[in-house]
Amino acid sequence: MNPSIVDLKIAAGCLAATLLAACASDSKSPAPVNAARSAVTPADSPAAAAYGKLAKGLTGAQVRELLGAPAETRPLTAGGTKSQIWSYPLRTIDDVRQVAVSTEEIPAINPLTGQSTTRTEPVFQNQTFKATDTLHLLMVGDQLVEWSIVRKENSHFH
Repeated sequence: MNPSIVDLKIAAGCLAATLLAACASDSKSPAPVNAARSAVTPADSPAAAAYGKLAKGLTGAQVRELLGAPAETRPLTAGGTKSQIWSYPLRTIDDVRQVAVSTEEIPAINPLTGQSTTRTEPVFQNQTFKATDTLHLLMVGDQLVEWSIVRKENSHFH
C-alpha cells in the first residue's frame, strides 16, 4: 500500500473516533440558550418576603401592613357576605430554551470507506416559557380566611 493512503486512513479513523467521542454526552436535553429571568423575583416582591407570616383571622389592615396594597381586588358575593379577593404578584419567570422538535436526515460521508450515507440529526427550535405566580387572599368581612398561590404558564415556539 502507498504510505500516503495508509496515513490518510489512520487520520480518517482518528477523526471519526474524535467526532464520536465529542458527540457522546450524558445530557438528556440541551442547556437553555438564554436563561434570562425577569425583573420580578421572590426577593423583590414584598408579598413573597412576608408570605410566611400570613395567618387566618388577620384583619385587612394587618394584611396591608404585611404585604402592602394589593395589585388587584375583586368583589366576591356568596350567601350575602361581603367578600373580596386580593391579588399580589409574587414572581415571574421568563426563559428561552432550545427544544428538539423533529429530526432530519443529513448527507454525510463515511470517513473510513468514503461512501455517501446519511445520519439523523435533531432539529431545534426556540421555545419561550413564561410563568407568573400570584398570591390570592380571600378576605371575608375584613378578615383573612384563606389564601393560595396560582401559577399561570404560557409557552410558544418561535
